Amino acid sequence: MENQEWSFDTLFPDFNSSLTLQSNKNYITSKCADYYLKIEDDIVFKEKSEKPPYLITKKNTCDFWKKSLEKISSFKDKLSLINHNSEYVELISSSLDRIRKFSPEIFEYLTKYVPFILVVEKNEAYSLSTPHLFGAIIISESLFFSNEDIDITIVHELAHQELFLVNLVDSLIDEKFLSNLEYSPFQNKERPPMGRLHASHALFRMTEYSIDSKNQSFQKIKYDFGEMIKTLNDYELSDMGNEMLKTYKTFYNNVYKK
Repeated sequence: MENQEWSFDTLFPDFNSSLTLQSNKNYITSKCADYYLKIEDDIVFKEKSEKPPYLITKKNTCDFWKKSLEKISSFKDKLSLINHNSEYVELISSSLDRIRKFSPEIFEYLTKYVPFILVVEKNEAYSLSTPHLFGAIIISESLFFSNEDIDITIVHELAHQELFLVNLVDSLIDEKFLSNLEYSPFQNKERPPMGRLHASHALFRMTEYSIDSKNQSFQKIKYDFGEMIKTLNDYELSDMGNEMLKTYKTFYNNVYKK
């Protein structure tokens, strides 16, 4: 993550090769679900003209997505795809256009590595990602009734996906402190170091993007980022984790006066 560069191009090929040994699926998402969730169905698209990122609702779904969400719902809140809603689809499409305009690099990572956006019924969380379904971002319709910016939310989730990869290659937390709980202001509750690191990394990428996009929430995102990295203790982190924390602090100090 030298010079704040995203890690997908560096880490994804090895990750993909490793999963290919386990599965012959076409999509990385299918491979992950096959490996983690034991779902053997592949992903099928009726509309061959579609280009990534793909928006998944009940209109264009297949059994693969239904089975995957059912499995994930066993350890998270119940997740069900929404009926097709043209207004929601248009809002997401416009947000993707904003990302393509302000950060072509991020848009490329979405199309290459995280090409699926699932829209689910109202949920406590506005959005979520899980390594069990790497390559797919889940957005709740609750997001459309909030004041959150959809493009910022997508970047937030892409950052989680990036950290999944980094942690697979090089563990980020000292195993002696995996369960060490400390207060996280972003979620307003105590969280273990990996949760706090994920929040810090998401805010790191959100701050970068909000500068490029001149987002009106920049000052709040930057403030939350600064408060979040204060919760990370060097003794909780591995060498790689501490390198990332150094990157966060350097970046924050550089943008502090903006």
